[in-house]
Amino acid sequence: WHDKSIASVVYRVLVCSVVKRAEVMALNEDNISSTYEKLCAHASVQGFHARQPAAGWLDVVYETKRRDLFAGCFTTLEHHGVVHQDPVLNAEKYTPVGTPVLRSEGTIQTSYSPSGAVCAVFENLKTDNKSPGKALCGRILIYRHHVPVCSIVIPEKCHGKIHCDALLGGVTWSPQEDSFIYVAESLSAALLSKPFFSTKESRRTFDGGEKANVQDAPASTFGRQYAYEEDFGEQYTEFCNPRLFIAHIPSQSVSALPGIPENLPSADPLWFQSDSENAIVFVGYNKSLHDQQLGLIHCTNRPCGLFAVPVPDMTVNEEGEQKAAEPATLLTPSLWNARSPRLVGSRLVFLSSASRGAHHSCQRLWCLDGLKGSPRVLVDTVFQPDQGQGGEIATPPMFPGLYVIGLPRKGALEDVLFTHTLWGSQMVVVAIDMGRRKLSLLLPGQEDALARFHGWDMRDEGGAVLKMPKSHTLLQAVPTGKNRGKVFLCEISFACSGLIRGYDWEDGNIVKGAPVVEVGGGGPGQPLSDILDGLYWRVVKVPGDAVVSASRLEKVLGRDVGAFLHRSDEFFEGDPPSLEATILEYGIGNGTPKHTILCVHGGPHSSFVCSFMLELVAMAILGFRVVSVNYRGSVGAGQNGVDSLPGRCGTLDVNDCMRGLIHVLEKHVESSEISSSVFAWGGSHGGFLTGHLVGQFAGVFAGGVLRNPVTNIATMSGETDIPEWTLAEACGYTDDAEDPSISPGSLNCRNGKTATAYSVSKWLADESIMAPSWAQMEVMYRNSPHSYVTNVKCPCILFIGKKDRRVPPSQGIQMYNCLKKCQIPVEMFIYDDTHSINAVPNHADAAVNTFKWIASILAQSET
Repeated sequence: WHDKSIASVVYRVLVCSVVKRAEVMALNEDNISSTYEKLCAHASVQGFHARQPAAGWLDVVYETKRRDLFAGCFTTLEHHGVVHQDPVLNAEKYTPVGTPVLRSEGTIQTSYSPSGAVCAVFENLKTDNKSPGKALCGRILIYRHHVPVCSIVIPEKCHGKIHCDALLGGVTWSPQEDSFIYVAESLSAALLSKPFFSTKESRRTFDGGEKANVQDAPASTFGRQYAYEEDFGEQYTEFCNPRLFIAHIPSQSVSALPGIPENLPSADPLWFQSDSENAIVFVGYNKSLHDQQLGLIHCTNRPCGLFAVPVPDMTVNEEGEQKAAEPATLLTPSLWNARSPRLVGSRLVFLSSASRGAHHSCQRLWCLDGLKGSPRVLVDTVFQPDQGQGGEIATPPMFPGLYVIGLPRKGALEDVLFTHTLWGSQMVVVAIDMGRRKLSLLLPGQEDALARFHGWDMRDEGGAVLKMPKSHTLLQAVPTGKNRGKVFLCEISFACSGLIRGYDWEDGNIVKGAPVVEVGGGGPGQPLSDILDGLYWRVVKVPGDAVVSASRLEKVLGRDVGAFLHRSDEFFEGDPPSLEATILEYGIGNGTPKHTILCVHGGPHSSFVCSFMLELVAMAILGFRVVSVNYRGSVGAGQNGVDSLPGRCGTLDVNDCMRGLIHVLEKHVESSEISSSVFAWGGSHGGFLTGHLVGQFAGVFAGGVLRNPVTNIATMSGETDIPEWTLAEACGYTDDAEDPSISPGSLNCRNGKTATAYSVSKWLADESIMAPSWAQMEVMYRNSPHSYVTNVKCPCILFIGKKDRRVPPSQGIQMYNCLKKCQIPVEMFIYDDTHSINAVPNHADAAVNTFKWIASILAQSET
């Protein structure tokens, strides 16, 4: 694949046999808007559930979510259908039942019991006008076999907003399916408080004395409505103190789960029942009175632990009192981080992360046999894929480790856990067999030659494993490529012993699973399907000896690219690392030159995979070649790669992006299909890199698109919800001697031994404050795009969310003002939105304006 001629022949033979020859859209305003509108019809699948009420057929219920441009919001449709044996086709077939039903506006979430017989629908009944979406009063509708049973009314002063988030939400059912636990916001003093003075209700004076018509109320309930209460940061501003609540169907009652301390935010519950134990296991987050509450989203390294509280006795004595609750106990006292508890057979498994500076990294999979044992490592941290890992579970050669935010809630089958994870630039599903102590890669059969680049996904939005009769199971998974809106049921055969056949990963690393039926209704309509058939992804290796060379790029682009201002980087000790890059194009084999967009992912500890992403797919359909590089620091290729970046942001990641771009254009694209125009596009840390790219390589890029970019780390450190990110990524971090998961040979050991290094262990011990020193501020600025802003030559466009808690809006505004001062053409759009700018109207406006802006630059260059 490193040989250009061979690679060209191979990929064309593969692609031409499976991808339709398609013509790209002309880049004008009508095509831009129509393309975006068509792609919004592409739905994602969530909430999949299936049950077998009788032999021979399967009852299927799932939801699809899509952008509704005309309603200005996301709409969710519920689909019903059956999978049955077609006597004519002699094969399983999916038949829809009725038409999809639009989820009502007040519905918060739907949860099915393990058997599928009982369903709980959570609804809002009343909304606070000052805080839209906060449920002050609601109800839970209970159905059995789709027939209404009862309605559980939630008292107004029981709790606040019900949380259905995958991280801070969750519903778990009792084995008897007569009770369930859910997560909601506890009522704080601010929510219960009243103003000191009001013309519409009774009030108290400042000294606590009563006036006429004043109700008897404690003085503490007045004047606290504006008291500041720390939340969980970006996208979690309504999450301050989530709590667990138990709903009891026979008594139609809701109450707080007793035994949990008031200062312990609780989430992700799991009902754990064995012969000797009956408890609720949950994740408790550390909320110190002396430390800042740090942002949680995309940060798997936050301090948290697994707790267990006995299931309360719902019976009452003769005096009408319940038995006193037992307090919650910490199950993982030796671990800094423990989360995502799941039941696999009789085992309690969970994930953990190290306390190091990287916000997301290679995860450990742990196991508890019962609630009183000590945790054991099943799958350990993988520092280098070719060196293996030290857990109890054997893994295939070149296994890069587990990279998952949370385990699927319906991913267990007997002693086997199925979960999605990143493997390089692909999302895959792996099967972890606790009995045989083996991890295997699952690949569906009967797919085209490029399906392996699309991957499969089992995230909570759509993943489930279902035990069926005749010793086989159905694994539901969602393909992550152009078929993101489709669901496939994949049959996995079991041997008589209950072990999956073909589990010997020495012979191909594959557990055979063939799609037996496609569940329709969630995918795009036929016109959009025809468009998506013209897409294809490629994953290519960028060798370690690829260098950033102006002369090489000039030869490829056929024009002068000016002088490069990049700093030389350091590679790993020994051989330089190879990287992976993805190429997304629409239409092949026509020899038409294409402009290139270098799309850079954020994080920086995340990755781009071959998956449907609306903006990137639109770029390809509108005629661009989309190149993405998973630079050092990306997840999916071993922990050493993650650890190599902190302290070198603005150098390693920037150079890797250019290495990947040059290599792709030089080795994997025909010279006749390369246009001279290259654009850079990225958000968050991707915006940070875009700012660096247009500054350090000013003569290369025709324009830069920056979405909520980090532009000056020094000024960001005091405003962001993740202030320690600025220290760790800009200045590096030293080893934490008490954390055994940090490899003695990892790069951050060498990288952190500087005067400005950020000490994880000192910060954990409260021996240092969050404010950076002057020396650290200098390093932050030197590693920021703002230090190169005077070198920028190309036009730039910025998109900013006013409610962004992760990257303050001032970052983008500062860049905008500096570019104006440097007389660089620049535009900026500011939305009443968060970091992701994902609200339907705002996302549409930003996307269409991006392509219109690019079209205008290309038109100017042609004239």
